[in-house]
Amino acid sequence: MAAGVKINPQVLIKTIKNKNHRAARVWYLAKSLDIQGMNHVAQGVLKDALKAHGIGGSHARRFIGEAVRLRLLIPARLRTGEKVFFYLSWGRGAFILGVQEVGKFSLVAADNLFCKGWRSFAWAAFESTLKEDAPKSQTTKERITGITPRTQRSYLARCKGARRVRQYAWRGRGGEEKVEGFKKYKNIHVFAWRDKVIQRLPNIVVVERGVAETCKKGRKAKAQKVLSNLLNEFSCNVARDKEYLGKLFYQGREGACKAARELNEDREVFYWGAGRWHLVGGEVAI
Repeated sequence: MAAGVKINPQVLIKTIKNKNHRAARVWYLAKSLDIQGMNHVAQGVLKDALKAHGIGGSHARRFIGEAVRLRLLIPARLRTGEKVFFYLSWGRGAFILGVQEVGKFSLVAADNLFCKGWRSFAWAAFESTLKEDAPKSQTTKERITGITPRTQRSYLARCKGARRVRQYAWRGRGGEEKVEGFKKYKNIHVFAWRDKVIQRLPNIVVVERGVAETCKKGRKAKAQKVLSNLLNEFSCNVARDKEYLGKLFYQGREGACKAARELNEDREVFYWGAGRWHLVGGEVAI
């Protein structure tokens, strides 16, 4: 695939809800531009690449600014005087983006990552990482990604390079009585066809290689190990510092807001989000 960008579809889709998708996409682009593996990319090169894909001016500054704010990209100057962006590893970046699993990697065209319908291509990339011999229901995919079945169907309908293939299983011979028995006692979606009982299975999605291509196994295990270690360290620090200086810390905004409403005493309540601590009822973060 020409001009491909290596991404984590499962991570990228999770950023749709927490509004960090701009930072994630420019982070992926910066990593793909570092062909020599120097762990940094020239600031001018990154800006030119964004402009080539239709992101220029104030839009490019917004993309880069959000990545810098989350520390996915770290601006620096080399000894030669060149201005560059250092980028985080796969595992540390996934931790900052607020996910608990890295998932498989996929290769997508850079143009599809920054076009108007990029969400559909991101979903197609996620579908390409799923095993075709193990169909997953829309409910299972929602549990993994947080995307509702209705939105899943909408994404696939807008992506021309992905198509659904229906899957069936033969459950023996029988008529309508056996079909009703399956539906009543086993809650299985079956129907009668001639003298056979057929079970409807979840669809599989076939994605063309020009849209998304699953990468070979490589850094997934290492990235997941780094992410798991960071999550464990974070949990230990929260448990240890729960009562630090009269402050309360929560991993989610909902629990923090509930605690702030119930507390009568004057205590600061913080919650974790987008790679930083936020104060409930305030704009500051630590």
